[in-house]
Amino acid sequence: MELEERAARIVWAVHRSMDWDTWGSKRLKYWEILTNAVRASAYTNSLSRFVNSLCSRMQVPTLGVNKADRVALDDLLNGLDPQQERAILRLFREEATTLVLQVRVWIEERRAAHQAAAEADDDELEWPSEEEAAAIKGELWRQHGLSV
Repeated sequence: MELEERAARIVWAVHRSMDWDTWGSKRLKYWEILTNAVRASAYTNSLSRFVNSLCSRMQVPTLGVNKADRVALDDLLNGLDPQQERAILRLFREEATTLVLQVRVWIEERRAAHQAAAEADDDELEWPSEEEAAAIKGELWRQHGLSV
């Protein structure tokens, strides 16, 4: 995996862990705030400190929405030599806007894929006939002890 993609995936992992209840009216400037936080957090000498700083700035209480996310992030942060870590931190400082934009593109791609899948499911949805609907209604009424 290229360093640029690794860096963007780290930002993605933090984004996915956001607690939106803490953001309120700041949501309108979220991407700008995230970009600035990525850049500011990169003034350190380790990726783990970068992630800690970014999570603190973005008010992320727990990193990773599930175990798979945490394992993936662990893989992204570990196994790099010091030169690679410095290069990624440099990317965060110098290319924060581009990296955050990549995350936004991934989000839009996922959203479009989910929308397309939902529309495909809607096309395949068959509504019950009037007789089937009446039978379903009758069964539900009986299950709840009501007369039909």
